[in-house]
Amino acid sequence: LSAHALNAGAASRRVCERRLVGLLLLSPYLIEQSIERLAAMTLEDTQLDRLRRELLNLASSGIRLDTDVLKRHLVGEEIGKLTEQLTTEPVLLSDLKGQPDAPGREMLFLRLMEQVLDGDGSLDRGAMMRWG
Repeated sequence: LSAHALNAGAASRRVCERRLVGLLLLSPYLIEQSIERLAAMTLEDTQLDRLRRELLNLASSGIRLDTDVLKRHLVGEEIGKLTEQLTTEPVLLSDLKGQPDAPGREMLFLRLMEQVLDGDGSLDRGAMMRWG
């Protein structure tokens, strides 16, 4: 593969990672439903991976997750600016307009997980679907 193709793939993965974490912030129940899946992955973007780990810690703590609880906690963790950027990205907001209900968001979540993991190669689709 050319350097351009590799760079394009990495950029595409970063976009998918951002959309995935943004979706989790806007639909926290997905964190609780998919905690094992999320714990088994690593995001290439270190800030996003730190945020993913923080979301997993919150979910594991027994706190009932909702968008307001997440935002308040993450501001305290100095990840508030990133949280704000992720939850206001036009592409994600457009995605969510087309998937306003829980089943639609779950399908979007699975699609984004597949795109992120596909670029990583560390987990095949079959393994991901067995988790579902």
